[in-house]
Amino acid sequence: MVEIGIDNGIPRFGIRKPGIGLSISERKYMGKGKALTLPTKRGTEVAWKFSKEILDNEKQEELFRDIYDLCQKSFCLEDGSEFRKDVRDHIFETHEICIVPFGDVPEGLSPVCFGTDRLAAFASYNFLSYWKNKDFIYFSGIIVDPSLHRLNYGSLLVQEVMRSTGIKIAVLRTQNPVMYGSFAKTCKVFPSLDGKRIPGEIKGIGEYVARNVLHMPNYDSQEMTEKGTYHRAIYGEEPVHDDPELEKKFKEKINIKRGDSMIIVGILRE
Repeated sequence: MVEIGIDNGIPRFGIRKPGIGLSISERKYMGKGKALTLPTKRGTEVAWKFSKEILDNEKQEELFRDIYDLCQKSFCLEDGSEFRKDVRDHIFETHEICIVPFGDVPEGLSPVCFGTDRLAAFASYNFLSYWKNKDFIYFSGIIVDPSLHRLNYGSLLVQEVMRSTGIKIAVLRTQNPVMYGSFAKTCKVFPSLDGKRIPGEIKGIGEYVARNVLHMPNYDSQEMTEKGTYHRAIYGEEPVHDDPELEKKFKEKINIKRGDSMIIVGILRE
């Protein structure tokens, strides 16, 4: 059984090596947070999702430092006040946060404490509604340690967060083909890179997020993209996907160096 307890007020997490089963799939903590299992290619791991309100100011700062280090590594950017503010907003101006501790997988169980070890992955998100009470999750940020990009952490975070809430529609804004690929592994994704028709409801959700949540004045609802959103590439090094064909088609739709972005809407596969 995975040990999910408390050390000095800090939730503990367990990581199992491949082949060792878990007797839980989800467990509530203090009525506010939940533990989720992620069956990654590295082994079955436990993620922790919670709202910032369960953390005092000191723990919030510890969490920020861990996530900021992960973001710097993933975006290949130097430290800077603007980047720090952007990361802080993407963490704390959201309804929930989900983190995955990053540790080795020795024989048996290896407990690690959040706040004392670096993170493998992180997601932050808001719960929103569209026309006719159509609920969806807007992912404000999804970050995975670059060394783990081939191990399905991003797609599993999206999948397990959606499953745990019962919400089957998720939205993300990005200029990263890796993020598109992560959504595509677990969701039916729009816009299609093959030019398939975008259903009216999906198009409406994308436009709702672009206009009312992200305030994108030049958003093209037919393509679900905007030219020059960020005015530049937001990555220090242009992201590369393992699938050259996916990357090529993605970059035919947006110009990363110009700062373009894409709104992605995913419908969870059963």
